[in-house]
Amino acid sequence: MFSLCNIQINFVYLSISFYFIKRRLNTRNFILLTVFLPAILLGQGKDCHVNVMPCSKVPCYLSPVKKVQDTMITIMPEKCNDVHFDSTNNGIWKIYLYDDTTLLEVVRIKWGKKNGTDIIFYNNKTINEKATYKNGKLNGDYISFFEDGKVHMKGYYTTDNSSGFHSFTGKETKFWDNGKIAYKAIWKNGSYKEEDYWDAEGKKIDEEEWNKLWCACN
Repeated sequence: MFSLCNIQINFVYLSISFYFIKRRLNTRNFILLTVFLPAILLGQGKDCHVNVMPCSKVPCYLSPVKKVQDTMITIMPEKCNDVHFDSTNNGIWKIYLYDDTTLLEVVRIKWGKKNGTDIIFYNNKTINEKATYKNGKLNGDYISFFEDGKVHMKGYYTTDNSSGFHSFTGKETKFWDNGKIAYKAIWKNGSYKEEDYWDAEGKKIDEEEWNKLWCACN
């Protein structure tokens, strides 16, 4: 599936490639270019999070399409990745995908910001993740699940009142899809303090080996 990020990266890659071709790059150097430039542009970070240039935000402004007592029903536009809520409607919001039938999220909104428990669902109606917000910031328990209901990650977020930024403090745990622990970490103010790694059979391994296994499975 193509995305804006894919298009941006491909454009940069092709532009640089054609520049060097125009300069009559010899065969050896052109091979180095075509092999190593994509790796540079798509530098792979920890947990296979690809460190590429950020995509442009596509904002959308959600208003209720229907109200049932204190519950707002609304539809998420197909390409939105920057959600803003109507600040005049406080209460529980049920957000459906653009197909109007698939429930995506249930969250309490107060003055346009998330407050309380936010639940996001998979298309099969099982819970994807459950987080706690305060004044629009992650603040409290966090847990995510595989589609079959097994726990994937769990931890705790806090928000710095002076800066307004949220950071992960507490314990983070990841699991293999067979239910065995894959990773444990202790965080403080968004930084790792202690980390341990296991393979899917329960054997303790180092970070490099674990990253290869985890990225292959997720």
